[in-house]
Amino acid sequence: MEEQRKNEFPRPQETPDWAQETLAPAKPPFSAGRKEVLLAFGMYVLAYVYLGSGWWALPLFAAGFIAAGEYLYRDVKRPWESWVWLACVIMIAGCITWRSLHPNQYDSRLDVQVMQEYAIPSSLAFLALHILAVYWLLCRSGRLTGGESGHLLPLDALYAFLIVPFQNFFLRIRCVIFALKSKKERGVSAGAIAVAVLAAFAALVLLVLTRSKGDYRIEWRAVRLEKNMLGSICALGLPSAVQLAVTAFSNIFVQSYINRFGAPLYEMFFEDYTEKVWGRNPADISADWGAQRVKGLSLMRAVWAFLSKPFKKDKNHVETSLIEQYLYPKKGPGQLWETLASRVEEMGGEIIRNCRVETIETDGHHISGIVADRGGARERMTADVYFSSMPVKDLIEGMGEVVPREVHDIASALPYRDFITVGLLVDKLKIQNQTKMKTVGNIVPDCWIYVQERDVKLGRLQIFNNWSPYMVKDFEHTVWIGLEYFCNEGDELWSMSDEDFIRFATEELAKIGVIDPADVLDSVRIKIKKAYPAYFGTYEQFDTVRAYLDGIDNLWCIGRNGQHRYNNMDHSMLTAMEAVRAVASGSHDKEPVWNVNTEKEYHEEKSANEDS
Repeated sequence: MEEQRKNEFPRPQETPDWAQETLAPAKPPFSAGRKEVLLAFGMYVLAYVYLGSGWWALPLFAAGFIAAGEYLYRDVKRPWESWVWLACVIMIAGCITWRSLHPNQYDSRLDVQVMQEYAIPSSLAFLALHILAVYWLLCRSGRLTGGESGHLLPLDALYAFLIVPFQNFFLRIRCVIFALKSKKERGVSAGAIAVAVLAAFAALVLLVLTRSKGDYRIEWRAVRLEKNMLGSICALGLPSAVQLAVTAFSNIFVQSYINRFGAPLYEMFFEDYTEKVWGRNPADISADWGAQRVKGLSLMRAVWAFLSKPFKKDKNHVETSLIEQYLYPKKGPGQLWETLASRVEEMGGEIIRNCRVETIETDGHHISGIVADRGGARERMTADVYFSSMPVKDLIEGMGEVVPREVHDIASALPYRDFITVGLLVDKLKIQNQTKMKTVGNIVPDCWIYVQERDVKLGRLQIFNNWSPYMVKDFEHTVWIGLEYFCNEGDELWSMSDEDFIRFATEELAKIGVIDPADVLDSVRIKIKKAYPAYFGTYEQFDTVRAYLDGIDNLWCIGRNGQHRYNNMDHSMLTAMEAVRAVASGSHDKEPVWNVNTEKEYHEEKSANEDS
């Protein structure tokens, strides 16, 4: 039996091959696929057509540009709004072409001089064509900042007209050189050639503006920097640009709620409750949290599920976010870990309890051991592979001076929210069960209740009787509830004594009409540090920390705190399972571990039939 278990969970080699890889492997040589090469050469043809002087040049160029974009992104799901921008491109190109064919055709009923005065100049029409064409390409490729056209248009413009063209100006030339040398194809991403297309487009625009005889012609000899004006721009513009960029990205989070659920519901629930949890307005929180926590399920689908419920024959085929029954551990979630621990020990594993890791010995590429406080005595331990669920902030701190200064500074400033829960045993609740659902003692059937009231600090209320009656000694005559508070270590709530805090929590619950303080039979207070990894502060730079940790070959970061990600319990367990699966198979690819709960389709939204 023991031999079988060893085969099921093979240990890695004493010196695995992947452990010899460096933190930053050699950069692979430049390569381009067939699609990239064809488009790179095709851009020269389009450039020739673009510079043509006949009436045929513009429609032919527009057709070629659209065809190239469609070919490049034929495997990308088409956003519906891309049709709108495409129609605008075709319309402007058609209008310019028609005007070039009929330069002297005006409405006879209007004065020619008036028409000439108010007619749109050709230069502006060409400018509009260029802007619309580039924006259509961004939309068609799915690269809009907010995922759709909206208030982030300035950021899209900055990306399309400045960053992409100049950053990748010579990419098209490199593709051509690669093709001429006939090297083996290795497949550059479609996005790479896309930016090359934009770069070529920008170069052609500059060429036309240089050769033009109009007022908008660029005189390169006259181009110079005005020192005084440049200083004013930098002094005023840069701070404003940074502020606007931060605000715009933060608004993605707020807008995602408002667009999905409506402003009234957002203001009534999400805004106040979110501010309680994080201690900040939702606009100050990274959009990653909104995208990660609220996925898929819309208000309309919830309403439809409610209305259609009486007519459904298949009661199991529902959105799992809307199901009314589910499995729960008899004695609470802790029973999962108690059972797991007993199974590990039964299989011969050792679990060291009451042990605090103080130092992680590493050269930045490999962990050689750890030093831990075990019952007051320091002890060095070694292993082949290390799984870390400790807060990233503490993990980096424990590695010492070997950590690069930038990584250390980001990690040390990572924000967290701490947590206080108060358990109250009461005779009864004042709130009544007004539903048709039968419950023991006729208590309200809710497992948890979110508290949006601004005049109390209480965030959420748990009713443990409804989670499992086995967690309450006399569940027929008493109710065991849990009050949840979100705070920061050292603040006013955290610093209260247990007696004062329990009194405070009891008064708040009485204030909103849930209990009568006289009905409280017993109480307990528990404080938990770093319960919620937060999505503000240096979190925006977390990718730098992740890249460093991923470079340590025998370290796997798992769980909520281990990845600084506000995962649910099931997602946290999945990260551990993915890490174990990788180690057991000899893989060192850590991407699947980080990809847990980042998918666009939320697994909780799949039907019950699919999950089963």
